[in-house]
Amino acid sequence: MVAGFRDSILFLDNDVNLTFSQIKALRLRNEGSFLITLRRLFFRAGVGFVALNTFNNGVVFHRSPVLDPKAAELSAGFLLVCVIMDQLTIKRVRINRDNYLMILDFNFN
Repeated sequence: MVAGFRDSILFLDNDVNLTFSQIKALRLRNEGSFLITLRRLFFRAGVGFVALNTFNNGVVFHRSPVLDPKAAELSAGFLLVCVIMDQLTIKRVRINRDNYLMILDFNFN
């Protein structure tokens, strides 16, 4: 987390100082509440479906195999969609001559 800045140096919480020339790229999160909710739903579906299916096969119906391969594939699909949605909401900006980093101080006290 950024603790402060002075001239061209960034001060971080863990006592690390960065100059702007050391920063090569930025990762910015750009997601709304709908995408957060949808990603959480896919994650819960991925974990919950395989857990519920395994519980039903092992405890309730005493079927073999306990871990159904189709249920594992479906859960892996839900988790993969969750990871893909997470990566698609990150905007990556490379710092070069067209994109540059500037911090404006609006504290006029």
